Amino acid sequence: MGPVKSRFGLDEQDADIYARQVSALLQRGNYQGAHLVLTMAEFTVQDERYSVAGDVPLAQTELETRLLNLLERNSVYTIGDLSKKGEEWILDLPGAGEKALEKIKKVLHYELMRRNE
Repeated sequence: MGPVKSRFGLDEQDADIYARQVSALLQRGNYQGAHLVLTMAEFTVQDERYSVAGDVPLAQTELETRLLNLLERNSVYTIGDLSKKGEEWILDLPGAGEKALEKIKKVLHYELMRRNE
């Protein structure tokens, strides 16, 4: 499987730097360090001002794990996927209620405000 392309990405030089860092860390068995470098690369792309919030994986938001798992079990992986669902859909999910809806709305509001400063 080849690399997945999206509207956002690192330029070739930055991608090469991150790749070398990850490779060196993995060769030394530092898996946690490699994970941190990959996370930094993801945030570098996703934190770009005016980036499209719909492309942001929910796993990169402040959603708590329980809500994230609930949404992913129902094929909702990005902010864009979630934005296509209504409040009633969320409330109808088993294990979700008003409290879950409020938490989701709070995270969505934060992500949208962060990208449109």
